[in-house]
Amino acid sequence: MEIEDLILSVHENVFTTESIAAEMIKHAAILGSDIASNFATLQSIFRHHEALLRSRWIAKTPAKRVKILRKAWPDISEFHRPDIRALMIAGHLNTHKLPQGPILWPQINLEDLKQAETLLIFMEARARNAPWTFVLSESKFSPLSFPPQCFDCKSGKIHMAIRFDKDPFVGTYSAAVKICEEEASKSTIRVEDDFLDLCPRPGIITLRIQQRILQFLVACAREILHDMEDGELINGPTRKIKPAAIAVPDQNVIRMSFADTTLLAPYRSRSTIDFERLQSYLAALLNNAKDHLWALREDPAYMADIIKDHDMHSTERILDSKGRMHPIVNTDRYINAILNGIMHGAYSMVALWDRMHHTADRMSKLSKDGIAHELPQHFHDVMAFRHLTVSALHYLARKIQCASRGAPNMRHWYYRTDGKLKNGMNIRFRKRLSHDYEDMLAHQFQHFQDCIDNVDEGFLQTKMDDLNAAMEDSAGRGLISPLLSELISQFSIVVECLRQITLWLNTPMLHLFTKEHDEDCSGCAQDKEWAAFTAWINAVSDCNLSTNSSITQMLRYHSFDKTRNRESVEKTVYAEQILDRIWGEIDDQFKEKTGKAQHPIVARHMSRQMRRTVPWDTREETHDQSESTWAPLSRALHDESKQITGPMLKLSVSEKKKEKSRGTSDNTLLANQELPNIPMFAPEDEHSPQIFTLDKNSYKVFKTLFGIRKSESDELPKFIKWNNFKRAMTKVRFSVEKMQGSAWQFSPTDNVEVERSIQFHEPHPNSDIPYTMARRFGRRLERVYGWSKDTFQLA
Repeated sequence: MEIEDLILSVHENVFTTESIAAEMIKHAAILGSDIASNFATLQSIFRHHEALLRSRWIAKTPAKRVKILRKAWPDISEFHRPDIRALMIAGHLNTHKLPQGPILWPQINLEDLKQAETLLIFMEARARNAPWTFVLSESKFSPLSFPPQCFDCKSGKIHMAIRFDKDPFVGTYSAAVKICEEEASKSTIRVEDDFLDLCPRPGIITLRIQQRILQFLVACAREILHDMEDGELINGPTRKIKPAAIAVPDQNVIRMSFADTTLLAPYRSRSTIDFERLQSYLAALLNNAKDHLWALREDPAYMADIIKDHDMHSTERILDSKGRMHPIVNTDRYINAILNGIMHGAYSMVALWDRMHHTADRMSKLSKDGIAHELPQHFHDVMAFRHLTVSALHYLARKIQCASRGAPNMRHWYYRTDGKLKNGMNIRFRKRLSHDYEDMLAHQFQHFQDCIDNVDEGFLQTKMDDLNAAMEDSAGRGLISPLLSELISQFSIVVECLRQITLWLNTPMLHLFTKEHDEDCSGCAQDKEWAAFTAWINAVSDCNLSTNSSITQMLRYHSFDKTRNRESVEKTVYAEQILDRIWGEIDDQFKEKTGKAQHPIVARHMSRQMRRTVPWDTREETHDQSESTWAPLSRALHDESKQITGPMLKLSVSEKKKEKSRGTSDNTLLANQELPNIPMFAPEDEHSPQIFTLDKNSYKVFKTLFGIRKSESDELPKFIKWNNFKRAMTKVRFSVEKMQGSAWQFSPTDNVEVERSIQFHEPHPNSDIPYTMARRFGRRLERVYGWSKDTFQLA
């Protein structure tokens, strides 16, 4: 029986027959010998000629790389994730037979491997790490190639295992060995100091995968170094090489995109967790969450936009079978529920990203200190990180599923029923959609609940690949709202965290550690601060706020693009008072029910002062032309008796009231309620920020971001091009990294006197940044880096 027939038999038969077992014994020895031989060859070639391999491969054009890849693997797949494509084709043809090439080796494809770095990373990982280090994780990158369950070992029908030796040069790398009945029924995996036993069915598939991978990499190396004889290739002296005559991009400006990072996952080593990179991603998410929460408390127009976003993504807007929305829509109760959801979400994401970033940052520092190899000693920290990752996964999966159902461009895919279904939802899917791209997207979002029930890394990575494929079509991408795109960006980073943890846990080193210390990888050590936070936030499940359905209109009185006059200033002050009232009520209710207006995790990120508009009459009385001043975040959090941040003024935003001359307003949010008398004070002195000298185009961008005008009548631009914004950020020496979805990460280089990264989302569906959004970008840059209109000057 040929190896291809044996693999097919493994998939088609539930149990291993005696004849199949005999073939397994034969092929295990053959495959093991071939793996050991090719590993030795690849290791030797890479040891002697690594620099030459890199130089030649990078210098080749994509067409020449494709030619080499085809010669090394004649029937190589054309596109990324060929296994998914093969599965879809099989579904259309109504057949269960799948081609072995794409299914067993989805990472062997032209689209990925013709890139400059991919093949070199693949070679290095397989040349520097013994084959057995990859055994337990091969299934993660070939998810369709392994039987869903190994019945032989579970039922005790077969007393055999495939043994993988730690050292492939001692005897043979693999062999079929007999094991006792007790061992056969106990576990499908057994790891000792010098070998690893695997159930024969996944074991023989793993051997086949490794054999062809090493065979392919050796063939590629031979083709790249085609002018060398075997003697020189394997044992010859290292050749001197000329520097590659190609332009290398400045890594301080353009970093590898997040999508490229995840794309390279199947080709990398799997024995470590890249906590430094994860820490960078999580720092950006934490900073985004802090900025979001801060803007919700400080900027009335921003709060109005977020209310509108959540309103437009509400599942209550899905029509029922008679074409009616839920009767709760646009009622006071409805707005109150939206505000509660916004508040809970903002607090929860700050706390969650804080705890994940804290753990990743600590583990990253341990790695920098050169003790990454001692990570098993920090097993509980990693497991606590995994628990937080799973919590984030569940939270975001629920948010994505709800947002996708209620999204303006997608809600017509569903309809509401009068009663709840068995799964607790009252939303049904309309089976017939107009276009194929709608079907693809609907299928992905319809089953996002599976991400909550199944936290297997391989499943989640496949889910992300499927979603990205569905979003590749411009028409499909146009259906994704900005809110949904942002949630997908966050979800993809969580999946990347889980992927790295899962691969690390599926190494022989970790299996040995858990065996010796009697640890359980499936369990999760809980982060104590996160547990305390969830208890705090759940204690106030529903804040009863004195709001009504006209709140969004009133909050919109605050806007950056209005001409400053008495009317616009007083409306802005009024909008800020409304916002302060909302958050004051939230703080008071938390303090009443939990004893804390804010949980310590949130409070340590909200210790700044708020910018508040100076009333028009105050400016006239004091002859102070400042447009804004500073106020404490909340009376529930601010103790005036301990005021040390600056001199208190006797002014307040509610001292002056404009006499109405145009009738009585119908806005009743604050009717018969005394507005908070918030004292104002100066901000703390901080060191002067770095000054940037910029070209005309970059200066124009920052001029818009910070509202630099020569006079009150100076005309304001309507928008900034997204590409111009990216270019301007590189001119102040920030690197740019494309994340998943609409997110872009900007990280300071060594020449910038700031440390933290910051993320901005590309406007959707077009890439123009409206003026109001641009001013918010500027406010964020001011809060984060202390930048102002004086930070930038024209060259």
